Amino acid sequence: MGFITGLTLEELKDELHSLGMERFRAGQVLSWVYKKFVSDFGRMTDISKD
Repeated sequence: MGFITGLTLEELKDELHSLGMERFRAGQVLSWVYKKFVSDFGRMTDISKD
Protein backbone atom coordinates (compact mmCIF):
# COMPACT_ATOMS: atom_id res chain seq x y z
CA MET A 1 0.00 0.00 0.00
CA GLY A 2 1.26 3.47 -0.86
CA PHE A 3 0.14 6.78 0.56
CA ILE A 4 -3.26 6.66 2.22
CA THR A 5 -3.88 10.39 2.40
CA GLY A 6 -5.32 10.44 -1.13
CA LEU A 7 -7.82 7.67 -0.44
CA THR A 8 -11.46 8.07 0.53
CA LEU A 9 -12.73 6.19 3.56
CA GLU A 10 -14.33 3.57 1.31
CA GLU A 11 -11.15 3.15 -0.73
CA LEU A 12 -9.10 2.73 2.45
CA LYS A 13 -11.60 0.17 3.76
CA ASP A 14 -11.23 -1.80 0.53
CA GLU A 15 -7.44 -1.55 0.63
CA LEU A 16 -7.19 -2.72 4.24
CA HIS A 17 -9.67 -5.52 3.58
CA SER A 18 -7.54 -6.72 0.66
CA LEU A 19 -4.64 -6.95 3.13
CA GLY A 20 -6.69 -9.14 5.47
CA MET A 21 -7.66 -6.44 7.94
CA GLU A 22 -11.16 -5.61 9.15
CA ARG A 23 -12.83 -2.78 7.21
CA PHE A 24 -13.59 -0.78 10.38
CA ARG A 25 -9.85 -0.29 10.90
CA ALA A 26 -9.92 2.38 8.17
CA GLY A 27 -11.68 4.80 10.52
CA GLN A 28 -9.10 4.13 13.21
CA VAL A 29 -6.22 4.70 10.79
CA LEU A 30 -7.68 7.99 9.54
CA SER A 31 -8.22 9.13 13.11
CA TRP A 32 -4.55 8.50 13.90
CA VAL A 33 -3.37 10.26 10.76
CA TYR A 34 -5.64 13.32 10.79
CA LYS A 35 -6.47 13.85 14.48
CA LYS A 36 -3.34 12.59 16.24
CA PHE A 37 -0.86 13.27 13.39
CA VAL A 38 0.62 9.77 13.63
CA SER A 39 1.61 8.06 10.39
CA ASP A 40 3.63 5.16 11.81
CA PHE A 41 1.42 2.05 12.03
CA GLY A 42 3.65 0.81 14.85
CA ARG A 43 2.51 3.73 17.03
CA MET A 44 -1.21 3.16 16.41
CA THR A 45 -1.89 1.35 19.66
CA ASP A 46 -5.48 0.30 18.93
CA ILE A 47 -4.59 -1.43 15.65
CA SER A 48 -3.42 -5.03 15.78
CA LYS A 49 0.15 -5.64 14.62
CA ASP A 50 -0.73 -9.18 13.46
